[in-house]
Amino acid sequence: MRQDDKRQRQVTPEQQPQQRRLQEAKLTMQRNITITNATGSPQSYALFSAPPTVTPEARSMRSSFILVLRGLASATGQAFFTLPKEPLYAVCGVMYSGESTVEMQLDVLDTRLIQLGRTADDSSLVPGTTLDLIIRRQTPTFANRPDIPPSAKKGCFCIRTSSEFSHNEARADDYVVGVSLFKKLSRHFGPYTTFRPAPGMEYQVQPSNKFYLAIGDYNMRSRVPDGLDKRSLLIDFDVLELDDVQVYHNEQGRLTVRSDFNED
Repeated sequence: MRQDDKRQRQVTPEQQPQQRRLQEAKLTMQRNITITNATGSPQSYALFSAPPTVTPEARSMRSSFILVLRGLASATGQAFFTLPKEPLYAVCGVMYSGESTVEMQLDVLDTRLIQLGRTADDSSLVPGTTLDLIIRRQTPTFANRPDIPPSAKKGCFCIRTSSEFSHNEARADDYVVGVSLFKKLSRHFGPYTTFRPAPGMEYQVQPSNKFYLAIGDYNMRSRVPDGLDKRSLLIDFDVLELDDVQVYHNEQGRLTVRSDFNED
């Protein structure tokens, strides 16, 4: 490396406070869940999200497992799940998943970076991203229209669907729209919630800050079984007002959120 390059990369004393602020900002943009397994036997866990709030109400809401951990050792075993708060991505495409299908297979998926609506320092609303959903070659995609004015409400992004398709086509061809933490989707990463769009609609989509931790061996991206949320530990980041959550799995098999692992 040339000496010029080294000098350019050195952080001056004047730049250090700014560098620290950037590092702190990065830390606040993620959430951490630490699991301690004290059951006496190896355990497996899976994390999934509560569905977003969609207005008007959406049909065929589907959640899938975001993160999976297998074989966490007992007594001394700890696991760490890290979830970015942002960026978030809107997704659309085609999902083939029959009732007997274990894995959800996503085909021809489009993603777009989104900003949620928020309140500015002067208490005015800064609208969130608005996207137009169109159909190309019988597949939903987002229109390449950077000129669309943002119109989403606080905490939401907006999806406007065209009238180029019918309810029956959306059902028969497995059209979906949803939310993802990842821009590039693969067999390891997929959208954590999707729903079937209806034609000619304007959806306000508010992603949830509620997550569920389930005990058991599940496949990444597989569909969350109905009722599993009632048998799982709710981790509500809005209620907890924490970005770092500690979960304790005790000898009786119960999961609890604990602020101090030394408490009785």
